Amino acid sequence: MTSNDRPEKAASKTEATETEARGIMREGETLKEAFIRKKEEYFRDLERASTVTEEATKLDQGEQMKQLLPCPSPSHVPLCDDEGVWMQIKREGVGEKAEKGKKATIHYTARIADSGREIENSRAGGEGPTEFEVGDSPLVRKGVHLIVERMSEGEKASAIVHYSYAYGKEGQFSFPMVPQRATIEYDIELVSVDPYIPEPPIFEMSTSMMIASAIREKELGNIAFRSGLVEKAQVKYQKALSYVQFKADEQKQEYNNVKVSVLANLTMVLIKLEDFGQACAMATLALEIEPDNVKCLYRRGLVHSSWVGGDVECAKRDLKRAMDLCPNDRSIRALLASIVDEGAAAAKAKKRVSRAMLSALSSGDQEMLVDERGAEKRKKLRKRKGDG
Repeated sequence: MTSNDRPEKAASKTEATETEARGIMREGETLKEAFIRKKEEYFRDLERASTVTEEATKLDQGEQMKQLLPCPSPSHVPLCDDEGVWMQIKREGVGEKAEKGKKATIHYTARIADSGREIENSRAGGEGPTEFEVGDSPLVRKGVHLIVERMSEGEKASAIVHYSYAYGKEGQFSFPMVPQRATIEYDIELVSVDPYIPEPPIFEMSTSMMIASAIREKELGNIAFRSGLVEKAQVKYQKALSYVQFKADEQKQEYNNVKVSVLANLTMVLIKLEDFGQACAMATLALEIEPDNVKCLYRRGLVHSSWVGGDVECAKRDLKRAMDLCPNDRSIRALLASIVDEGAAAAKAKKRVSRAMLSALSSGDQEMLVDERGAEKRKKLRKRKGDG
């Protein structure tokens, strides 16, 4: 090999190396592009998967929110958007349609869906049919209102009702006994429908009409209160009070008796709602009409003993008077005793504080206090001698 051949070989080797390097670089760029492309595709797939998952979750949640109960049968129809009430017509009605505000009379049976245990039956025990104002009355549950609103006179229907339209999450521990989260099955017959007749304005009512309307609303309030619907009871008692808010010219005694009864019940509701100021005001209004009403004396005493703005002395007076009128009432005696005990405890605490303050005085301060007391005694003695 000549010396001239060596540079040529070196040049060709360098060229080959550069060519290989360029090839590697191109391959590297291709791999880089492929990696970037794959990376972009990966993130697009990941985003798509996330979107699909979110949509599926929303759909599941929507289904859960929408469908409270599955469809019991093809002949059942849902009565609300969340499918919490399903109704099946057993016999078509031919009379007037029940609508909000009308008075409906029904026979019905209610059972716990899981066990089939009967909890209510208007035909058993001589109870008779139930009458109520459609859409408003607490006499029946919300689900029953929805069912009856879609029925006509003479119609029979069965229904399955989610607990949110029946007895709620907590159920009911008084009659009827209903477990928590109980789905209820109803069989309902719409016996009759009376058309809604609007009441005249209160100022056009006779005294007997006012009394009857007040009693009706008070009874509805009592039912709501016994069912644990305290705010609903408040609305009903306030409506009852609106019928007897004026002074009666006739049937005065009966009118006042109803008014005092409504005020006493409204006081109890306001105590439950911890609206002590209004509770005290309602009890006071009742006692202005009937000063010796034991319920109102006790409840006003309870308010004054519980309320930050209450008057303990007023509580004692009310409870002592109630005790005089009803000496065997344990609730009155217990509340009065607790107030007296609290007063005695407060007095003892005050004495302890006074003793502690006195003992904390320096000996010089104590002597000064003794001297001041002695001077005051001498001054009184001189005054008595001068008067003599």
